[in-house]
Amino acid sequence: MLGVILISSGLNLTLSNLGHVVLLIFAVATFNLAVWPFLTKLLMPIFVWTFGIAALSLNGGIYVFFGHFLGIEFPGWGVIILPLTIAFISMILSVLFASEENNPHYSAMLREAQRKRKGDPKNYPGVIIVEIDGLAYDVLCEAVEKGDMPTVKSMLDNKTHTLKKWETDLSSQTGASQAGILHGNNEDITAFRWVEKENDNQIMQCSGISKVKILEERISDGNGLLVDDGASRSNLFSGDTDDVIFTFSKITDLKKLYNGACLIFFNLFTNFQIRFEKTI
Repeated sequence: MLGVILISSGLNLTLSNLGHVVLLIFAVATFNLAVWPFLTKLLMPIFVWTFGIAALSLNGGIYVFFGHFLGIEFPGWGVIILPLTIAFISMILSVLFASEENNPHYSAMLREAQRKRKGDPKNYPGVIIVEIDGLAYDVLCEAVEKGDMPTVKSMLDNKTHTLKKWETDLSSQTGASQAGILHGNNEDITAFRWVEKENDNQIMQCSGISKVKILEERISDGNGLLVDDGASRSNLFSGDTDDVIFTFSKITDLKKLYNGACLIFFNLFTNFQIRFEKTI
């Protein structure tokens, strides 16, 4: 008898045949490799709206399904604890032993980028914008002089970059800033929340999936900063790209959930599992 104690859940899982465990791992890994990508694409909206809980539950159900035919029973919360435990252990192993070259996440992102690329790479300068909330110019200068930001200091000392002070417009909060950066238009976004007298005194705000969607429809001309092969991650506005993950203005649009970035994000859990199972 092979006894395995799931310490995190306090459940005792007893396995009578180690060979059955190997068969279970092989069956689940094969299923994940062959079928999981199709299930992910089909059930993507549910996975997103449940913040991945549905994906974990489904994966646990797969273990229970194959385990039933091999005489392996999972008690109680084991259906959730098992995939969580495997994902946690495999992610730790990936961090400890995976290099940048064979990291599954970056490899998947690279394949997606190569698939989307058309023709030769663009041969002109680009721009990287890093937004740090609440960082004033004087505070930044002080941090550079104290050596708290050595990379920025080296860029300034080597004359490759210049530090300039910039005054924001009337509303410097996230909604107006992102609207200006991503769409080149933050007209009438006067604060985080405001009352629109011409709209029956309704309160408009830079939060809430319904309100932000309305705001983007107002400010967008369809030619935002990210429209040309750009990507939006955890933003209020999309910049007119369809490659979005957790972007408020697009999160209710089911069609926008079926994109390569979302598939990579939710298939990453399975990739970690397969890597771990192959190691075993």
